[in-house]
Amino acid sequence: MRNLLLAAAGLLALGACSGPETYEATTIRFEGQDFDSGDPVVADVRVEVKSWLEDDLDVEEIVGRVLDGRLAAQFVLVNDTDDPVRVLLTWEWRDGDGVALRDAASEMKTKYLVLRGGESQRQTFTAPSELALQFYAAIEPTHKED
Repeated sequence: MRNLLLAAAGLLALGACSGPETYEATTIRFEGQDFDSGDPVVADVRVEVKSWLEDDLDVEEIVGRVLDGRLAAQFVLVNDTDDPVRVLLTWEWRDGDGVALRDAASEMKTKYLVLRGGESQRQTFTAPSELALQFYAAIEPTHKED
């Protein structure tokens, strides 16, 4: 009976855990014109940011733009707390079919950021090649080591 109660408590705890909040660009600017995400002209283009800090950090102004064949992705991180927030930002580029592209030799795909209380930071990325039509970023908490 005790094991059954522990298993039920574990299932309830799993149900209470939530996954990351997903943010997407709803409009993609392609060669100077705006298209709704999913429009046939920009159907393969995607800009998505997942955040595991939805209580402390907002992701705003998610933008995707294709100009001269290159995708640029941009978003703003806003610290909603009075305390500093430390985050690990990682990202990857994929082709129009969703296949991850081989890393560009000079591109760093990880950033550690600290946002002071109430601070906002704009993050901007440019595709390493014209094949990169999808941008995926993840924001996870990191903690200052004591």
